[in-house]
Amino acid sequence: STQSTWGVTEEMFNRTFATETFTTQLSDGETIELLPNGCNIPVTFERREEYVRLVEEVRLKECETQINAIHKGLVSVVPYYLLMLMTYKELEVKVCGKSDFTVRELREWTTYENISKDDRRVQFLWQVLEDFSSSERRKFLRFVSGRERLPVKLRIIALYTKGNPDDYLPKTATCFFALELPDYSSREIMHAKLSYAIAHCLDIDTDFRAREFDENEAPQLGIDEHRQEEEEIEGDGDDDGAPSESDLDDMF
Repeated sequence: STQSTWGVTEEMFNRTFATETFTTQLSDGETIELLPNGCNIPVTFERREEYVRLVEEVRLKECETQINAIHKGLVSVVPYYLLMLMTYKELEVKVCGKSDFTVRELREWTTYENISKDDRRVQFLWQVLEDFSSSERRKFLRFVSGRERLPVKLRIIALYTKGNPDDYLPKTATCFFALELPDYSSREIMHAKLSYAIAHCLDIDTDFRAREFDENEAPQLGIDEHRQEEEEIEGDGDDDGAPSESDLDDMF
């Protein structure tokens, strides 16, 4: 029997694609005809290449309207002739930033407030980030900025604690790309605390917790109201604003 260059015989093809017609399904689930009355035209072994060509043509052009809209919006901001100077990879970096980066690149974008760049906690931070994998560094960047790509102008700030600094987690303000660091006693403690934070703080902020709620109900703050009331009643005055591991466990 007739056989294709891939070793598929006509008998094998007809057995496998017995119900296939000249139609295809688009990304939105819509089924369209590739030829007039295509739903009633079977895909035969002899017409297989025609079918493949038509499917490829339709699928490659199905987003043409959206792509043209993106192009129109982009060139309304950036002159077309400037776009022609860049490859698609270079344009991606300009628009989206760098998804993979080195600690050295991050340091170049870093500023320090109320802390010296030679402070031991700063040195611990760079050492820990060097130990991190690329994936962990992206999680760190998301923890401090809400995004996983450079450029991010990181601000490192000293976090002063009333208790043992080793009992506290690092604190961030994603809107300002700010990272507040307790004065950890060792690199190992920094590694453990930072790893815990980037693994458990997956949202840009914790103002709201994901849960089922009545659509008529106002959004609830992520902090448990009952626990907050108890803390206000106790009024021990020991809270300095830095979250502990137990705080995060309660919130997530």
